[in-house]
Amino acid sequence: MFTYQLSALAAEDLDEILQYTFDRFGKKQMLKYNTQLSACLDKISKDEGLYKKIEIEDKIVRSLRCQKHYIFALERGDKPLLILAILHEKMELTRRLKNRL
Repeated sequence: MFTYQLSALAAEDLDEILQYTFDRFGKKQMLKYNTQLSACLDKISKDEGLYKKIEIEDKIVRSLRCQKHYIFALERGDKPLLILAILHEKMELTRRLKNRL
């Protein structure tokens, strides 16, 4: 059973990250990074790891750094976390995240 759900935009983020990694560094590195990102997604959804909670527009969002990316997940009470975004550290994180709430 999944303890998180990827939003459509977060799924696009993940696809783009993995495609970029494949194009730039090859299949082996892409598979390795996919494993690392999956582990981070599991950590944030299982309330593990060193994540931060931030309040944006009266919503609680968890933020976890994973390598060169940040994972943002919306808390939804009894429902699984909704992964809103997986963004590179050099992106305008706050602006991009607000557009996904």
